[in-house]
Amino acid sequence: MEGLTISVDVRERRSDVPAQLTQLGAPLSIITLAVGDYAVGNRVIERKTVVDLHRSLVNRTLWSQVAALRHDPRRAYVVVEGEDLDDGPVPARPIR
Repeated sequence: MEGLTISVDVRERRSDVPAQLTQLGAPLSIITLAVGDYAVGNRVIERKTVVDLHRSLVNRTLWSQVAALRHDPRRAYVVVEGEDLDDGPVPARPIR
């Protein structure tokens, strides 16, 4: 994957990830992505904090995001960022 640019969705500018990637020397392109938060080559990544994962389950937006990822021809990943998956309003069993 050397030589590839990481496409970052414009809504991800608020997170620390693009700045950290820049510090690591990764080439970035800030654009509007139709699906996911990051795209690299034939991969697309949806990044969720634990709080955002819980919120997405409560307001029922997670499954539409997952459906969009499944219909994208690229290999899709959902990355959950945080220390405690149970740190939110959704009980442990449904969150898993």
